Amino acid sequence: MRRWNISHLIFYSKNNQKREIGFNVNGVTIITGASNTGKSAVISSIDYCLASSSCKIPSFITQRVKMVCSVWTNGTTNLLIGREIAENGKATSKMYITYGSKIDIPDRIEDIQGKVNETEARVLIETLFGFQGVNDDNLKLNTGKISLRFLTPYIYLDKSVIDSDNLLLNGLNDHQKAQKIIDSIPYFLGAIDIQELEDLGRLKGLEKGIDAETKKQEKFESMQSETVRNGNQLIKEAAQLGILEDETFDDRDTLINILNDVQNWNYKEIVFEKKEILDNLNKEKIKILENANKLRNQINIAKVSNEINTEFKDVLDIQIAKLKTENFFHHNSNSCPICNSDIDDKLSETSDLLKISLSKLSKEADVVKQQKPKINAYIIDLENAYIDYQNKAKELQDAINVLFKESQSATMQKEMNQSISRLIGRISYFLDQNTEAVTFDRNKLMQYLSEANSIKEKYNKSSKEQKLETASREISILTTSNLKQLPRGIPLENCNVNFFTKPPRLVITEIETGQKIEFENIGSDENYLSLHLSFSFALQKYLSSINAPVPALLILDQVSRPYYPKSEKESERDIKEIDEDESALVKHFEFIFDKVEKDRDLQVIILEHAYFKKYDFATRYKWPRSGNERLIPSDWPIK
Repeated sequence: MRRWNISHLIFYSKNNQKREIGFNVNGVTIITGASNTGKSAVISSIDYCLASSSCKIPSFITQRVKMVCSVWTNGTTNLLIGREIAENGKATSKMYITYGSKIDIPDRIEDIQGKVNETEARVLIETLFGFQGVNDDNLKLNTGKISLRFLTPYIYLDKSVIDSDNLLLNGLNDHQKAQKIIDSIPYFLGAIDIQELEDLGRLKGLEKGIDAETKKQEKFESMQSETVRNGNQLIKEAAQLGILEDETFDDRDTLINILNDVQNWNYKEIVFEKKEILDNLNKEKIKILENANKLRNQINIAKVSNEINTEFKDVLDIQIAKLKTENFFHHNSNSCPICNSDIDDKLSETSDLLKISLSKLSKEADVVKQQKPKINAYIIDLENAYIDYQNKAKELQDAINVLFKESQSATMQKEMNQSISRLIGRISYFLDQNTEAVTFDRNKLMQYLSEANSIKEKYNKSSKEQKLETASREISILTTSNLKQLPRGIPLENCNVNFFTKPPRLVITEIETGQKIEFENIGSDENYLSLHLSFSFALQKYLSSINAPVPALLILDQVSRPYYPKSEKESERDIKEIDEDESALVKHFEFIFDKVEKDRDLQVIILEHAYFKKYDFATRYKWPRSGNERLIPSDWPIK
């Protein structure tokens, strides 16, 4: 025996009880039973031992089991793989590896030897299974490598695959690992060795790196070119203003340094030819403007006072107008001023007071009339003085302007300083925008290009494609031959099956019409079951011929699925009344036993609802609904 088979699956309870399931090595093992007896958990338990990233074992089992082990053999070496289950039913990295020419299955968990972590376990299993180069110390273990986990498409035909109309291989419906499975197919089909696969994986990374560095280079060169062009333009303008020499620079850093220095330029002082006279004129102008401002304030105050005086006069005029009725009466102290009738002494006093008030109002009105012209005159005098100050200030400014015009050098220097100030402002903005340059490592790009070219030269792509085509053709021929031995209907009655690796798919070609039919359009559960079995056994045959590092194992979950109703009662029945020569289901079983008989390395485990008396010799376990037998005993404690 060259390839690996599984001989045992062992479960250890939380109180150290052991449940051992044995399989027929180099033969067919049938396990029958009702739903919820644990048949399907055989696949998830084996998979868990093969270092899966998660634990998909049903909770009924994980609640009662502390550790699960699987025992493998290739005829000369035996391998025990154990893995603990966490209290919450999740996966752990605590694994155990023991191998040798003879292995005794421990009765207790404490007796299991070879504790390793999950990563170490994968490497050991891969090495024993025959993965070339995986355990090389020079190769880093990472998710991009060919892994033990890529074996599952070749050994599991679970309920999601065995009669599926859209899924060819286990795992291709998982988007997280589907591409890795596809990428690993050339390795398992012998079209590429592990080192080449690693190198081609490295090439993909290099090509991404080259693309990233090339974009950096383009951006870097674009920014460099723009910075140099704009920087030289600023230097040219600085040269025109006499700050720098008129030069052109190709180096960005040199440009930045020169322009940084320009920001510290010291402006030349503006020198006036008649500075002393100008200073005196400015001082005199300032003094006059100060006096003018004082007059402006006095004018404002006087105008406010005048407005108040005017308002007071208006009020008095109204009162005086009311009191002019006095002129129509002849008043004395003993008679009423209105009707001249005699009045008593008290009324006479009131009359006298009224007369006194009338007299006072008249006097105040006279005073207001006398003062208003004086205030108006005062305001006029102030405004005239203010105008004089303004005229004087204008005369002084005119004199100052004349002095500026007469000082040609001062005017030119002033304009020059203004131009330099504007230029330095633009330089400052330019430097703020270009201080941080895009980093670009040219050596890194050249290294990537050199390594990528070496890999491309080392491996001939056409050689790999030719090997893949050869493998696909041989698998297609084997699948077509297998299909002829199985029950099938239209369009599989007379056809050729073609297998393609990118993406993995089967295409049917009708021999008579030449029509090509995609896998999804075949129709009929029976057709899909026959096609999956034909392909899986063809794949195993080819893998055996090239000694691929894939166990010689197929696990089939309910071959009878297309033939029996989903009713649990029906699916448990004892199948013994069928015409064995005509039964389509029996043909499938005959096909399986025939293939195992011809390929002495191959092992098949069938998980079935139906019990076939004819194959009682291969039926190791029967777990009917009415019995107590289960994968895991129901009386195992949860704690």
